[in-house]
Amino acid sequence: MAAVRQEFRPAAEAQVRRDMVLDYVVEQERLQATEAELDQRIRELAERRGVPPEQLYASLEKAKRLRDVERSITEEKVFRHLLSLSTVEQA
Repeated sequence: MAAVRQEFRPAAEAQVRRDMVLDYVVEQERLQATEAELDQRIRELAERRGVPPEQLYASLEKAKRLRDVERSITEEKVFRHLLSLSTVEQA
């Protein structure tokens, strides 16, 4: 068991650091997914799956996956924000 813990520890630590940085940027820049963005994403996903948005919403809610969709939108907003701040220099 200790070997497994030691093997996965670096990846777990990296994930925790990543989540902490993301949460900090979300809070500082107010990049939390909005209800309108969540509704739009559910409509898009429902259209791709050929189901009514209400059905997909209910299914995601029942499976406790709405938070995952919201987190995905928020992460996308953070990465777009960070990319907008970055510059590329050519050598």
